[in-house]
Amino acid sequence: MSAYIAGLGIAESNITTLLNGTDLDLAARATPAAVAALRRVQGLEGQKVVLYAGTFGRANDMPTVIAAAEQLVAADPAATFLFLGHGYYAPLVAAAAARWPRRIRLVGAQPRHAVFSWFALAEVAVVSFLDMPVLDTNSPAKLYDALAVGTPIIVTNNGWTKALVARHGCGWYAPAGDAAALATRLGAILAATESRREAGQRGRQLAIAQFDRLALAGQMRQILERAARPL
Repeated sequence: MSAYIAGLGIAESNITTLLNGTDLDLAARATPAAVAALRRVQGLEGQKVVLYAGTFGRANDMPTVIAAAEQLVAADPAATFLFLGHGYYAPLVAAAAARWPRRIRLVGAQPRHAVFSWFALAEVAVVSFLDMPVLDTNSPAKLYDALAVGTPIIVTNNGWTKALVARHGCGWYAPAGDAAALATRLGAILAATESRREAGQRGRQLAIAQFDRLALAGQMRQILERAARPL
């Protein structure tokens, strides 16, 4: 997006890009006790949870994610795949949930303050999009929310999010449109407890350092105040 603005003739020295962010104060409510209570209420003790949270939209490559979820739970009786949200592909998610009762679940939308406990409940969160250049620049809220509670992520497009997880070691990549590859990657992640824990810790540190929404708002205020000063 910054490159596009620069291409219009705006000097790069006058361009500042602020990424999306997350609410660290709300993430702090996802305490071990709160997460344990949610796990108990949902009957997920002893289960390895994969979470997709957000819009079930056409851009999100949902048929691939759903197919991967079915392959994963078929291969691993201890895996449960949660879909938290709503959107165009909700009927497809519901059909998969009907084929795999309790193993694939359509949770539905949740209030903002409750989302973080669901992310913290999961061993890994999926951030999926179609393999389209226009989507390589997106800044999905689910990525930041997962990192905020120390849950590592798996991304499926070739944009900056792929580079981010590789650079900071806070997640993994599987190619968009390849359900078998996504299911295989998820299975490997669920089996690698220590690597998963370390990736989550790195993601949490990254969220605190770079993606605090209040800090980003402060940066935006400074930018606007500088722009408003008389020349």
